[in-house]
Amino acid sequence: MVTTHSPVFIDLSYDNTTIIRVDRGSSNEIKSTTLYRPVTANLSSDDKENLKLLNTCDTYLHEFFFGGRIIVVEGDTEFTAFSFLKMLHPNEYGDVHVIRARGKGIIPAIIKILNQFTCDFAVLHDTDIPKLESGNTNPAWALNQSIREVIDKNPKKDEVRLIACKTNFENALFGQVVKNDKPFGAITKMKNDDSIRAMVKQLLDSLLNMDTLPPQKCIRWNSIEQLL
Repeated sequence: MVTTHSPVFIDLSYDNTTIIRVDRGSSNEIKSTTLYRPVTANLSSDDKENLKLLNTCDTYLHEFFFGGRIIVVEGDTEFTAFSFLKMLHPNEYGDVHVIRARGKGIIPAIIKILNQFTCDFAVLHDTDIPKLESGNTNPAWALNQSIREVIDKNPKKDEVRLIACKTNFENALFGQVVKNDKPFGAITKMKNDDSIRAMVKQLLDSLLNMDTLPPQKCIRWNSIEQLL
């Protein structure tokens, strides 16, 4: 089966899925590159199940195999905010592909795939808090270390742009915790407040360029202590 541009045919939950990309260069030469091998990704059974569920929710998930600048985000609010900026600035962000993980726990599996064929990607996630109101350890906090460990396995890990929002995207960018209609609320705030729209744009630019500083409550990090 051969396809030119459709990511719908790609399912990484199967052990026999190998991705080979064929390109025609500027000098009209044709070259092929193996982008993905299951044995190299070393996906766990949980990773495969998560990817299968994610692929069901978003059949265009694997568009990143076709190129472009790649940003992995945790949820719908970040995806919507960045998509709104892409609509406002098509010439600036037309080649940006935002991968919506639909949950922090799926981010490590996506990074394992990206590690195989590129270092030119960015990851945005929430720091969350170490303890729940009950006093128990917050599982979402432990995922921070999981994300860092998977990125550290990239041969060019220093080129991967990792940014965390304290304690979440809404709190860091909007100054408040939003519980309902978060994606719609994000667009509304960006439409009505130039300073918020500029801050979200600064975050997007910092994910695309290591030389751009992220907003104040967003941090590039290497160790858990920096997130406290």
